[in-house]
Amino acid sequence: MRRHLSRLRPLLIGSFARLAAALIGLAGTTVAARTLGPAAWGDWVVLFALFGWSQHLAEWGLRNVALVEGGRLGAASPGLILDLWRARLPVLALAAAMLTTTIWLVRPGDVASSVWFAAALVVIALNLDWTSLVRGDPVPAAAALVMRPAGFLLVVLLLPSPLSVAELAAATAAGWTAAALAGLSGRPWRRTPATTRRRLRVARLLRAGVPFFLVTAANQLAPTADLLAAVWMLGPAAAGTLGLIATVAQAATFGAQASAQWWLARSPRLPPGAIRRAVIEAGALGLVAGGGLALLGPPLLLLVAGPDWAAAAALLPLAGLFVAVTHVTAVLAAWTSAAGGAGTVALIQLGSQALLWPLLLPAAFAWGLPAVLLLRGIAEIVRAALLAAAWQRRSLLQTAFVETV
Repeated sequence: MRRHLSRLRPLLIGSFARLAAALIGLAGTTVAARTLGPAAWGDWVVLFALFGWSQHLAEWGLRNVALVEGGRLGAASPGLILDLWRARLPVLALAAAMLTTTIWLVRPGDVASSVWFAAALVVIALNLDWTSLVRGDPVPAAAALVMRPAGFLLVVLLLPSPLSVAELAAATAAGWTAAALAGLSGRPWRRTPATTRRRLRVARLLRAGVPFFLVTAANQLAPTADLLAAVWMLGPAAAGTLGLIATVAQAATFGAQASAQWWLARSPRLPPGAIRRAVIEAGALGLVAGGGLALLGPPLLLLVAGPDWAAAAALLPLAGLFVAVTHVTAVLAAWTSAAGGAGTVALIQLGSQALLWPLLLPAAFAWGLPAVLLLRGIAEIVRAALLAAAWQRRSLLQTAFVETV
């Protein structure tokens, strides 16, 4: 029992850190929304959405590339860190330029918000919390997760009311700075064992980041596609119900997110047979998360949101299937990507999204929101099966290569 808990410790630490970050972030959002007011809050939501997409562009999947490369070495050498920073420069410059230009078009004269958001992108690029994961220590990365919303909340509380949009942008930059400082607690520049590695060229790193970027973009677009299907087929009220369910369900996938990051960094140095144990453990966590959502989610949602959201509470258990299976697909995707199959993972993700969305429209029209939620869960099962097959194929190819050599 103690051995099982020891193996689950990194995943539990990452999961609880994400849960704590979500709760602190909710507090920060509530405080900011109250002091900003509805009109200004609408402006902020638009700007923050633009910042979110710019962040994905600036990231370009390079954090995941670093986890895989560091995992293969078993260490985050200074050379790897410098290679990563060099690769980040062009996409960071592009993302910052596009974000600044867009903000000036949306809010002419709002130079302060542009500066603070650009500063936040730079800090995110410098963040080295991933180095602790490749060394097998989840604590610094977990601390960085918590410190980001905590820093935002602290600045929001310290600034005098009423807040401005630019001040919230400053709080965002402060939050990411706090996260970067927390990531340094893992001493990323510590001496590492001598390893044989060639310098990774910028072009190679950027190419390696493309599949991870596409998967992230697809994951961001999936909820939007579901909402569009609900709006077109069922109307705005149904879309609002689906949006709340999706938000709650996403919050229940903390374990899946933690598993993905952890195994992306650790699996390259583990034997292929270890994936079976990892999938079983992830499946167990998924059953707990999905079952907890189905049983405890409806009464808690009614308690927090009120009786006006009774329809969302009644349908929430149907999202448990998606939540449970997501924990398994996260592990399979991480292992397959770490084994060199990131392109296959991206193809499966994009293909499943492209095939699912046309099915959502007639399903929503004929059977309503229950069909949309069940289809999303069934699609995740199909994706898990495809990822398992992709991993098996890649594992067999690696075994054949080793036997040939």
